[in-house]
Amino acid sequence: MKKASGWTIILLLVMQYAGAQYDRVWTFGNRAGLDFNTTVPTRITTGMNTREGCASVSDAAGSLLFYTDGARVWNRTHQLMPGSTTSIVPIGSAPTASTAQGALIVPVPEHPDLYYVFSLTSLELGANAGRLYYSLVDMRLDNGLGDIVTSEKGIFLDSGLTEHMTAVGGDMCNIWVLVADRNNVLKAYSIDSGGISAAPV
Repeated sequence: MKKASGWTIILLLVMQYAGAQYDRVWTFGNRAGLDFNTTVPTRITTGMNTREGCASVSDAAGSLLFYTDGARVWNRTHQLMPGSTTSIVPIGSAPTASTAQGALIVPVPEHPDLYYVFSLTSLELGANAGRLYYSLVDMRLDNGLGDIVTSEKGIFLDSGLTEHMTAVGGDMCNIWVLVADRNNVLKAYSIDSGGISAAPV
């Protein structure tokens, strides 16, 4: 009986997580987007114009929270967050415009209102190519529309990277952000409730 109860709890937790709709609204391209909360996806108009990398995140119910091209961040009303009227990456106005995977949004574990925005600069930038930065978005700011935390805007993490970046769930209630350097070395930064690891694995 105890074994059955344990499996029931695990199943319910998995179903609860699986029912979350964090990826229900996609934003991309020239002011384009798709809302998958309807039976037939609904086309939406966004504030973003990007050629390549972009990311968006919704809440557990599927409502859009914000989106980014890696250099700027728009709230759910398609307006730039106040802390993002200039690039969140401190090297030019469009440092991620042609990065294949130049933007990534990662929730901060155990902090439901906090999200990291990772920005990866494009290879066309010469000495500034392949640089990884992060900024912190707090959804409690700007009357619940979210804003960049000033003290955690455009924080440098790494350099000498390719244009590839992704995130995967860890086995210790953490999330791993994965990047690759130009020598084909995979680097993994751990994110937990305390923040981002100072050095990659």
